[in-house]
Amino acid sequence: MLTDIYINELEKQVADLKEQVKSGNEMFEMTTNYMNKIQNELKASEANLKQVNKQLTDSINYARHIQKAFITGNEALQQIIPKSFLFFRPKDILSGDFLWVQQDGADLTVAVGDCTGHGVPGAMLTVYMISSLNQVYAEVGKDPAQLLEKLDEYARESLNNSSTGVADSAEIGIINYNLNTGKLVFSGANRPLVRVRKGKSEKFRGSRYILGRQVRRKEEIVNQEIPVESDDMVYLFSDGFVDQFGGPQNRKYSTRKLRHLLEDVSKSSVNNQFRMISTEYDQWKGQNKQIDDTVLLGMRM
Repeated sequence: MLTDIYINELEKQVADLKEQVKSGNEMFEMTTNYMNKIQNELKASEANLKQVNKQLTDSINYARHIQKAFITGNEALQQIIPKSFLFFRPKDILSGDFLWVQQDGADLTVAVGDCTGHGVPGAMLTVYMISSLNQVYAEVGKDPAQLLEKLDEYARESLNNSSTGVADSAEIGIINYNLNTGKLVFSGANRPLVRVRKGKSEKFRGSRYILGRQVRRKEEIVNQEIPVESDDMVYLFSDGFVDQFGGPQNRKYSTRKLRHLLEDVSKSSVNNQFRMISTEYDQWKGQNKQIDDTVLLGMRM
């Protein structure tokens, strides 16, 4: 009697266990099917994202191709100014920094610009600024201060709409150099010029004036005649180099340190200067992310 009761109880427990196993298997199968579905959806999403990313990258690369048509590159620069070099490091594929060069007989007019932002927005602004420079150059000629003043008018009228809250702007240094007379005239909108003579540097500060903005204007744009002699080096640059974090204490490079670097490399050929400056920048930056576009132009007088 007791044995029958015990057997019945065991059979009941076995039946319950079988039911639990069955329920567990069904749950496992449902979970597996659900996870497979999620995995397939994720794979499809990944494939779509890769395709979208490829399309975006292809578009940006093509935009870089277009931007290069506007910006003076190192090869074109050296055809016009043989003893020169251009250190150019965009933060992204596209750049908000640019070099612009025009030659009219013995007169060379050169601009180094740093537009708001980087990447696609910065690149679009550089194309606008370079196109405007071409137009302004045709209107007012080679005078650096007049070029900057007219460019500022264009930028304020065309770009800055108070209703959008967007304030596009640029910092630009421009020089005009006459190959026959050796006269060099500089004007800067918040950008300096550094001249190195016999290993000693001198900084010529630009006006405290940002093109396209009414705020942060403390001075008028003016021309400065820079005394230059044969074998002097003249440098124009954006703030990307001096603001780059790096070194043992992870600090900004600084203008003072850049001037020392330019003093050290100035006696070398322009090609060697380019190599030494590139090495210094890479070693200073190390594993840090590049924080901004960087352009540095060097010319031997």
